[in-house]
Amino acid sequence: MAHATVEGRKHLVRVTRDLSENFAVELYPEPVPGKVKTAEPYKPWPVPLTMKVKADTAEDALVCVLETMKKLGRISDFHVDENEKPKPPPPPPAKPAVAPAPAANPAAAAAKTPAGAAATPTVPAAAKPMAAGAESGEKPAAGAAAAPPPPKTPAT
Repeated sequence: MAHATVEGRKHLVRVTRDLSENFAVELYPEPVPGKVKTAEPYKPWPVPLTMKVKADTAEDALVCVLETMKKLGRISDFHVDENEKPKPPPPPPAKPAVAPAPAANPAAAAAKTPAGAAATPTVPAAAKPMAAGAESGEKPAAGAAAAPPPPKTPAT
């Protein structure tokens, strides 16, 4: 069980839930063993130190309040058992593997092609030669070879 030291005296620590995510952490002096509380037996022992906090779990609230009280100087020391400490956060999910970018070097691309497949050269669109008749707006037939240039006539 968690306990704290206040002005040299051992105080026990109790965590109670107020509302959905609100917790009250109470520090009260350890009662004398065997002493029966005769006045108002239905109430817990009086609590001289209380701090309310909004937390995800009671363990988070306990550690947060005890560290804060120590920083403020309200308590001189505290101890939290292993079963009362908050659990560590889960590891972040693994990032998906990114596919490698295509090679900009044609020789490297040719080296990656299978042995039986023909490697297609990669030539930028601006460097491709124009087909015959492209200036006049004619389009060559699909799959047809480009027409050879007209023969030169000898000058007379």
